[in-house]
Amino acid sequence: NNSDEKLGTVDELIISQSNDDIQYLVVSSEGMLHPVPWNAVQCGDKDPNAADSGQEKEKKIVIDMSRDQFHQGPTVQSADIQQFSDPSLKQKVDSFYSSQMQGTMGRIKSEVKSEVRERMPSSMREQTGTSETQTQANLLKYSDIKGMDIQNLNDEKIASISDVVIDSRKGNIAYTLVDFGGMLGGK
Repeated sequence: NNSDEKLGTVDELIISQSNDDIQYLVVSSEGMLHPVPWNAVQCGDKDPNAADSGQEKEKKIVIDMSRDQFHQGPTVQSADIQQFSDPSLKQKVDSFYSSQMQGTMGRIKSEVKSEVRERMPSSMREQTGTSETQTQANLLKYSDIKGMDIQNLNDEKIASISDVVIDSRKGNIAYTLVDFGGMLGGK
């Protein structure tokens, strides 16, 4: 949180296949798994002075709430895609974080996305897939993506995904690192 109190550890990312957005971080804390929407977090440097000393900057994720507030949030049994595909879970998580984050960055990010969507021509809005079932049906776990085979049109394995790079400002996959038998390439 903003008081540098550790709330937990990111255990998994739940990603939308349709737009490469991170839907949830699954945060492990005191034996519980908490789904946290990306718009409820802020990414920053653990030590803002690290660049001045020539050290690589280590990143941290901040959720602007106390440990007690965080532990009142919804939990899941596992990072099972079926569980995350349940619209009632999405509603519970979104409701909890929007009520907890009133006036903070989470609300601002949500409002910006809503405003962008409202300004889109209606034909584009329809193409973005607003139905919850469509959005929820296309979820992937980061742990399932990492190591996934990439095949050509002849169904021959040509590479595998070794990792992904996240754009922390947008909350989506910026690059997919692909292993071509010892060589790495980008998205």
